Amino acid sequence: MNSWLHFRLFAVLGLAGCQSQPAAQSPAPPLARYTAELRQARAQQPQMGRYCQLGIFVDLTRPDTENRFFLLDLRTGRALVAAPCLNGRTDQQGRVRYSNALNSNCSSHGLAWTSYAEAYPGRFGIAYRLHGLSASTSNLAARTVVLHSWRRVPATPVAPGQHPIQSWGCPALAPIRLAEVASYLRGVAGHRVLVCLR
Repeated sequence: MNSWLHFRLFAVLGLAGCQSQPAAQSPAPPLARYTAELRQARAQQPQMGRYCQLGIFVDLTRPDTENRFFLLDLRTGRALVAAPCLNGRTDQQGRVRYSNALNSNCSSHGLAWTSYAEAYPGRFGIAYRLHGLSASTSNLAARTVVLHSWRRVPATPVAPGQHPIQSWGCPALAPIRLAEVASYLRGVAGHRVLVCLR
């Protein structure tokens, strides 16, 4: 094919919309804001000495195809574990619904805590009990909302449109990611880890 024909073909294909476009992504997770919120919340908790320098931020306002779970080092603001995380029920527009009501199967919104000592063998393997610290999370234990893993949760972000399924309100991670979280919780055994659910 001569260069003139090659140029014409390229131009026609370009005008026809055949150029590849980068996939739209949401902004990078605001780790500094997550860290600041967790630090502030920890400082407002009674018996602050029970809480370690780790914190968990679950940001369900981010797309479900991206990282929404962050285990943070509150000294440095670095994410030690970042992973996709399931949410509970959604509305007709796909937005996450929040509820503290029993049997709602919805995600929770507010503060909680967990620790290495809160692990137990659950239906999907090891799970960590979450204890509410806010009026909006007061029923976490009664609802059995726990941090657990499930094999069908992706370990890394997926392509837009490949939405993971919903949980029954629990923040569920891929098994390999929960194992990473467990290793950090083991390192601060005896201390609580503050959890912010958004």
